[in-house]
Amino acid sequence: MIDLALKRSILELRDLPTLPEVVTRIVRTIEDGASSAADVCAVLEMDHAISARVLRLANSAFYGLSRNIGTMRRAVVVIGFEGVRLLAMATSVYDALGHCRQAVLDPRDFWMHSFGAARAALLISKRARMQECPETHFTAGLLHDFGKYILALAFKQRYVEVLETARQTGAPLCAVERSTLHTTHGEVGAFVARRWQFPERLAETTAMVEGYRSCTSGLRRDVYVVAMADQLSCLAGFGLAGESSPATVDPWLLGALGLDQVEMAQLLEELHAVRDDTECLLEQMREG
Repeated sequence: MIDLALKRSILELRDLPTLPEVVTRIVRTIEDGASSAADVCAVLEMDHAISARVLRLANSAFYGLSRNIGTMRRAVVVIGFEGVRLLAMATSVYDALGHCRQAVLDPRDFWMHSFGAARAALLISKRARMQECPETHFTAGLLHDFGKYILALAFKQRYVEVLETARQTGAPLCAVERSTLHTTHGEVGAFVARRWQFPERLAETTAMVEGYRSCTSGLRRDVYVVAMADQLSCLAGFGLAGESSPATVDPWLLGALGLDQVEMAQLLEELHAVRDDTECLLEQMREG
């Protein structure tokens, strides 16, 4: 559990970003049962930068839709209200944190890993026949590590030492975070996600990914998807986000999701195939 002193230090961060008001309005509009596609589009079009990024992401080879989406109205029809909301949140967090300066994590490595996990989560979600909107897992994959970015901003050199200790000892990063900082990047990510009024499902999944084997929540399959996506992203060479690469995907996760080694190899191959597309997407996202 994240303590009050750390909460205060995070909230007092000068570099802690706030998300655009339009994201909050998108959430409210979509949660209003009387809202139409036109209502959602009207809110999105208030922020041309977010609209452009959502369309760029949806149309990228990385995302993998089979059709081109030319307008926000079409995006709402093809992806759905919930999908558009989640992609807007994901691109807003990328934009907000991308403007924060920290010298602990390599930004390119961090975002390559995050986008790799997002794509992997989307693939796993479909392969495991999850009932949820696929963008739920895509966004959870993209944001599963963003608590590290917050800790890098809050603790600077101290977090460098945490990462170095984990690297030298081979201990899980979350275990070193717990013993040194009395919290983990998952807990910090969930705390900030709630401050940003993100869906509770997303915040709770973020908090539980590192301890996936002991997860008993009703969201445990969401947690398993993101945990496996995290491992696949590392194995496919997308980046490590400050951690060591696993030797393979945990067989326990495969069993929990009803997948086998052949399907895991196929997922890894599919992920390898979009690595170059991911680098292109990141370049395009940075350009605005």
